[in-house]
Amino acid sequence: MPKSCVPMSDLKTSVSMISVPSSQNSIIHGILEKPEEAGSIKIYGRVEKDLITLCVEDDGVGIPSEKITKIMTGPPSAELHGYGIRNIIDRIKLNYGNDYGLQYLSTPGRGTIVTITLPAVRRGESIQPN
Repeated sequence: MPKSCVPMSDLKTSVSMISVPSSQNSIIHGILEKPEEAGSIKIYGRVEKDLITLCVEDDGVGIPSEKITKIMTGPPSAELHGYGIRNIIDRIKLNYGNDYGLQYLSTPGRGTIVTITLPAVRRGESIQPN
């Protein structure tokens, strides 16, 4: 294992609890909304110093920027769904502070990349949210 990598078992941060809803959204709201109901998802990440960066990238239908703004800043609604994403955003901010969270880069008709940033808190360590 490269020196820059940290074994997942050494991390206190639950990466799967954060990345699974984004992966599900890529399938349900991105790929399955395409006429052919087919596509691909890439999940990749890295640990640099004390920061975990995870990316969930799909080639689905994409998300209009207005909808991303509503999902990221507004309350969940039946129209937008967004319950899972709002829950992730709130959980990250509550546990780790405002320096961490989700970022969306999307082009309608081409796909979406969700970038998740988290602190690389190792077991036995703690972080004070800012």
